[in-house]
Amino acid sequence: MIYGSRRKKEELEKKRREDYTHPGMIKFLPEYIFRVSHPAVIGVRVLGGRIKVDMKLMDQDGKSIGSIKGMQSDNKQCGGNSSAELQSHRRGYCRQTDQRRRYLFTDIPEK
Repeated sequence: MIYGSRRKKEELEKKRREDYTHPGMIKFLPEYIFRVSHPAVIGVRVLGGRIKVDMKLMDQDGKSIGSIKGMQSDNKQCGGNSSAELQSHRRGYCRQTDQRRRYLFTDIPEK
């Protein structure tokens, strides 16, 4: 009986850790813009951390960019070199990105 409650506690802890927003960094590849808006589909390279669907992104200046609505590579969900659906509230972000703003980070909430 003790083992069952311990296992259940470990499963709950694992699920709770998965729900956290972990730090992550992606590089926007402007040569791979597949769709510009509603949502934008762009090429990205995951440089570090954990990137998941519905994560909010910000640029190096701390300005909110939008959120990831989907990611896939060769029609499979994964990290590394992949395409991302980016629901951005900043109009024209994909077309107006310069060298300095190619790196995006996960926007970690304060609480």
